[in-house]
Amino acid sequence: MQKIAQGGMSSVYKGLHIDLEQEVAIKVLSCESFEDPCLRERFINEAKIQAKLSHPNVIKTLNYLEQDGSIFLVMEYVNGETLDVLLKKIGPLPLERAVVIFMGVLDAIDFMHSKGIIHRDIKPANIMLAYDRFVKVMDFGIAKMMGEKGKTRAGIRIGTLWYMSPEQIRGEEATALTDIYSLGVTLYQMVTGRVPFTGELEFDIMRGHLEETPVPPWKINRDVPKELGETILKALAKKPAERYQSIREFSEALRSVMKMHEINQTRAIRVPDNFIDRLKCERLSPGLWAAKHGIMIVAVVIAIAVLGALAVLAQGKGRSADPAAMTQHVPVQAVNPASGPTEADIPVKPVPMQSAEEKQNGKQKSIAKANSHGHVGRTIKTDQSGANKEAAGTELQSRIDSAKSKNRSSDTRKEAPDSGEDNGWRIRK
Repeated sequence: MQKIAQGGMSSVYKGLHIDLEQEVAIKVLSCESFEDPCLRERFINEAKIQAKLSHPNVIKTLNYLEQDGSIFLVMEYVNGETLDVLLKKIGPLPLERAVVIFMGVLDAIDFMHSKGIIHRDIKPANIMLAYDRFVKVMDFGIAKMMGEKGKTRAGIRIGTLWYMSPEQIRGEEATALTDIYSLGVTLYQMVTGRVPFTGELEFDIMRGHLEETPVPPWKINRDVPKELGETILKALAKKPAERYQSIREFSEALRSVMKMHEINQTRAIRVPDNFIDRLKCERLSPGLWAAKHGIMIVAVVIAIAVLGALAVLAQGKGRSADPAAMTQHVPVQAVNPASGPTEADIPVKPVPMQSAEEKQNGKQKSIAKANSHGHVGRTIKTDQSGANKEAAGTELQSRIDSAKSKNRSSDTRKEAPDSGEDNGWRIRK
């Protein structure tokens, strides 16, 4: 139906089984490789090894055909893309996603080792991420049965240089620990976005694997816990004896780190729903995602604060419409009287208490003020008889009281009536 991949010695096509209407992947050995007995034997060996494996995380082999000078290997078709393509698109993966995918790869390699098979070419390009959430390990072209001799000539390097173990570079016999080293390089790239050793020349890359110490992952990506970085570095040990001695030991160490840092421990063979689709649409790094969410939270807080301020202002405008609220209050310290109801809500202005002597002096001043009126003075002067003196005094007192009431009414129009108790307080509006 269409070509979906191109390798050095073969091409992969998407095909359809006409009778079963089943989509398949067809790997075709190139004509040049078919003429090479060594490459032809390697292709046939891949078909035999894959036929022995039946695991949810391993690509299944459905058929093997030789026709018209070509060899065809029919395999299950995986609707997805390789981990290598995904890393090139988005860079380092979020830790939870990286661990979930990698645990599926560990399950596949552990199953292969239990069957006596060494992959020898573990890398992101050989790990398929299906859109239906499954992780698949593929490409067993250089896989080898443990203890098998004669497949590789001495001194010939087998594998991909960036993921190759030191013993592979030296041309030594590959073991299960060789796969563990390649797995360490793969996980290193998944959490940092780059391989531990690079260079313009092959010699630089090989010297890195043989002599140099890789940069700790937590110094490249600050989100990587130091315990996880140390787990990866142990898998990348130069000497095989210093690495994890089995896939199961590697897996247990990784699970311990997951538990320590509460990383999501989802089923290893599954990737969360629509993981690939979401990563295609949302290609932001974890730091940018955190910044985006922080900005959104700050924006919501500011919006709530503005709405609250507007509500307070609206409430204040509603109160100002009340005449009582518009009255200016004099801020004084209110002192409650010894008796009577408490008026804590009404600001008041204290008036000092008057003694009896002050009251008498005030009364005399009022009388003197009344004398300033001519008719009152003349009445007092013209009527000096004893009989009329008392009447004149009474009339005088009434006139004084009348004058006082007139003066008081003009002076105290803005003054509220007394509170009803003789406590010397006045209440001002």
